[in-house]
Amino acid sequence: MGNDIRGACEEVASTILANYESCKYRPEFTLWGVCYNWSNKGDRWEDIIPSLFDQARANEESVLKPNFLIPKSSNPINYYSMLSMRNSPLVGRLFLSNLVQCPDTSSLREIILDRTLLREAANEYLVELQRGPGLDFFEYMMKGTDNRQGRFSPLLERLLFRFEQSTDLLSELEPLLDSELYKNLEESHRRSLKSKEVIIDPDLKAVRDCYAERIQAQPELPKSQNDALSLKSVFGKIRVKTSTIGSGFIDWESFANMRSAGRVLFNPNAVLRQQLVNLVLNEMLPVYAISPGQAYELISLKYNSAGEEERKALNIACQLFQSMESFQNDSRIHHTINVGRKE
Repeated sequence: MGNDIRGACEEVASTILANYESCKYRPEFTLWGVCYNWSNKGDRWEDIIPSLFDQARANEESVLKPNFLIPKSSNPINYYSMLSMRNSPLVGRLFLSNLVQCPDTSSLREIILDRTLLREAANEYLVELQRGPGLDFFEYMMKGTDNRQGRFSPLLERLLFRFEQSTDLLSELEPLLDSELYKNLEESHRRSLKSKEVIIDPDLKAVRDCYAERIQAQPELPKSQNDALSLKSVFGKIRVKTSTIGSGFIDWESFANMRSAGRVLFNPNAVLRQQLVNLVLNEMLPVYAISPGQAYELISLKYNSAGEEERKALNIACQLFQSMESFQNDSRIHHTINVGRKE
């Protein structure tokens, strides 16, 4: 590596050390980010990262390619930035080997390898957990707290890129942290994950399975013959006018293609409870169809010997039957309607 590039390395090293405290949370405050994006960068700073990879190839050192890598011909800066994230230990070691005049190489090494910032994140996370159970470590890095939101998310992004082949990111962090700090971090992180596990209620599952077995042996109710339904018979035209004033339209085709951008979270116990209610209804419907009074008596008998979850399901079934009767017998409801639709 030429003296001009070595001089540029010295300048970058001094810039990183001088600005760490004020810029450490910024996404671009990395070795390669400073080389490419620093506002007052020197003339040869952009040549540093390509020169380091040339040096690695000349030394026949292995360079890892990330799964996603923008071609160098398309965008050299993004190409070398991604390559640097994937090979940050190699890039950091070669960068340090080209420094001669840097007075604080040990601190610089900790910074460019993300050890200093990761240590800060781990210590803050452990302090945060003392207030009570909450986020796991990676959620904390991504979301932060109400007062300090997402300060460590750029660090998490770099770690995910660097260890993209790993199935246990936390274990990859062990060499980057002191042994005692890593031990405390691992214990707290695993405990937070454990607290989020959903345990299925064994009593709820047992009563649900019991009803399911009985339903399988029960003959099905006769089904009424319904006319075949189609999108046209339900919705009418593809575009349906919804107001007499203005141009209110529903585009059903567009509606059908909508996709939710969020995650769907559910509790398996809530699913089992709803399944239990459905099974109770299925078992009681044949009796109710013959005699509603007899169905209520049977529900009452079951209730007296049932457990907590079964009692909840029986109560809901009873309320649904009563709701059915109120709709059927309410004189305010017109039970037939004539529908006309233009073709």
